[in-house]
Amino acid sequence: LYEAISNFANSPAGKALEGAQKRHLTNALGEFKRNGASLGAEAKARLTEVDVRLSELTLKYAQNVVDATSAYELVVTDERELSGLPDGALELAAESAQSRGQKGYRLTLQAPSYVPALTYLDSSAIREKLYRAYNSRGTSGAYNNEPIMAEVLALRAERAKLLGYANFADVVLENRMAKDA
Repeated sequence: LYEAISNFANSPAGKALEGAQKRHLTNALGEFKRNGASLGAEAKARLTEVDVRLSELTLKYAQNVVDATSAYELVVTDERELSGLPDGALELAAESAQSRGQKGYRLTLQAPSYVPALTYLDSSAIREKLYRAYNSRGTSGAYNNEPIMAEVLALRAERAKLLGYANFADVVLENRMAKDA
């Protein structure tokens, strides 16, 4: 398919295209190139390995964020520290603690707990704890995404080089940036 589209692009009919048709043809060829259609067999095989590994890492990264979100809890035993929290959110926090066999109020990073806490809690200290926990998910412990990010960056760089680009940003931006002023 790539060969047929390339042959058409190089034909007089392909070169005569204008406007949206020309843009569509250029985009189609670019997509083929960015997915390795012009590579030799060995490079295509390696590109497939890189793409499979990137898919695995992306899934693991997302799962780590979900797991870190689910694992976090902040138990508050003094109801006065939760002043400003709406009654419904307070009841939810009490039920959450009780369901875990804890006394007091359990705040989590799940939206039904997190959003009201950050929106309404008078305690800036508790809001800050929750905010920092939310924004540092997947950065330590069993759910640490730092090694995953390092491998993703290395694989993206390798992918770009295989495809003939200087870096991954060039691959991504090629069809998103204006070519002329």
